[in-house]
Amino acid sequence: RFSDHPRAVINGIDYSDALGIEGVVEILTADDIPGKRYIGLIKNDWPLMVGVGDTTCYIGDVIAGVIAEDEETARLAVDAIKVEYDILDPIVNTVDALSNEHNVVHAGESTNILSETIIRRGDVDKAKKESVYRSVVTYETQRIEHGFMEPECAVAYVEDNCTKVFSQGQGVYEDRKQIASILDVGIEDVEVYLVSNGGAFGGKEDLSVQGHAALFASKVKRPVKVRLNRQESIAMHPKRHPIWMRYDVGCDINGIIKYVTARFVGDTGAYASVGMKVMERCAGHATGGYHVPSAEIESLAVYTNNIPSGAMRGFGVNQATFGIEGCIDDLCEQGSFDRWQFRYDNALVDGSMTATGQILKGGVGMRATLEAVKEKFNEERTAGIACGVKNTGVGNGMQEFSEVSISLEEKGVVAVKHGWTEMGQGVNTMAVQTLCHETGIDAEMIRVSVDTTSGHDTGMTTASRATSLMCNAIIDACVELKSDISSYGLDQLWGRKYKGKWGVDWTTKSSDLGQPQQTHYSY
Repeated sequence: RFSDHPRAVINGIDYSDALGIEGVVEILTADDIPGKRYIGLIKNDWPLMVGVGDTTCYIGDVIAGVIAEDEETARLAVDAIKVEYDILDPIVNTVDALSNEHNVVHAGESTNILSETIIRRGDVDKAKKESVYRSVVTYETQRIEHGFMEPECAVAYVEDNCTKVFSQGQGVYEDRKQIASILDVGIEDVEVYLVSNGGAFGGKEDLSVQGHAALFASKVKRPVKVRLNRQESIAMHPKRHPIWMRYDVGCDINGIIKYVTARFVGDTGAYASVGMKVMERCAGHATGGYHVPSAEIESLAVYTNNIPSGAMRGFGVNQATFGIEGCIDDLCEQGSFDRWQFRYDNALVDGSMTATGQILKGGVGMRATLEAVKEKFNEERTAGIACGVKNTGVGNGMQEFSEVSISLEEKGVVAVKHGWTEMGQGVNTMAVQTLCHETGIDAEMIRVSVDTTSGHDTGMTTASRATSLMCNAIIDACVELKSDISSYGLDQLWGRKYKGKWGVDWTTKSSDLGQPQQTHYSY
């Protein structure tokens, strides 16, 4: 049972009529959660269910769960649950959220600002004086739904005091941690198995139905499936951030960019999700694919009573790219600059600096990419052109790693286990290809699977990092495997297991001002 209002105090929940419907097994509310009620990937501010006395924060808040013999009965019972509210005025935009510090989405908080990222480098005032053309523009981008083919679904059951969950989420190990906290059990008492999820694009990073399925199964000691229909899915899971942005970009008489200032305000919705990281990424890519000697950037993630905003392909970079590219077109129009040439002249090259101040040291292909499209762009009567660059990995001081195991389980089967989510992007295919490339093992022999029993805790499948981290871990495991194949032959190795690991621990936070910036390990 979802909330009827984005912001309302729950005064009462009456499910007596619903419980009397034939086929209803049990009805659970927030009072039935044995462990922690608040969960989250970074900040634990998202309640699995809201209860009497709580204030709802958006229309996707869950008030009660009905367990029934079939879906039709469950939905009939959900409609019979009566909820009494004291309806409040919701905060529906970031302007209102920032204008009144006493009107906060979350009681007990002193502000609606979830996070703030500041980047300052160079001499912007001096650069403004050196600029002949300036583009000062305000842009706004909209909230976007992922539209993955398969809505959220999870199945859970209890076996030998262990809660087992079949999850479609983007991180089975993160699912396990949060489910264990909900159930108030050790992580060894929860096993999560990844199943095909019909697409995700970032929209299945946050725990959605997995926690409810695990809770319900633990209560009734029977297998339980929780599945959202499309309307419920859209109302519940996070979207791409709507962002208000104010850009000020200047260039000299020759079309060389001198500075960028930008302020981003992202509507992160009711709960944190990964909003702080999205807006951090937005700031870190504010100068786009261009070398900019001076920059001042501020980026805020702001709570409202809207549907939460979180991960979606690009993770804040798309919005910043939209803004900087609009300004570049404006400068080109003001100075009568060729749009291709302007971008080429300012494009990142080896030794150039990103928005954060990171010096790129090799493999920068921006100009080569522009050269590849130049002829086609020039021959078209009407054509647009823009450049984009996107990080790989979370970075910003976070340690990232991947572990894999390669088991020669029985003659003819090579089992590969890793911790990443296959959601249509092909990470399992990359695992097979890398193993084949390194060892020459026939692809028909390889089986890839993901579950928490292997112990390969790799975090969320996010930030376009799974391929690089996992493949390097497979390469590491293959060092010994290749040697053994060379020495003994594959037929002599059945029953053996090989492990590999690869990670990154050298990225820096934007606040680490006293050392060279290494914001991301690759782009």
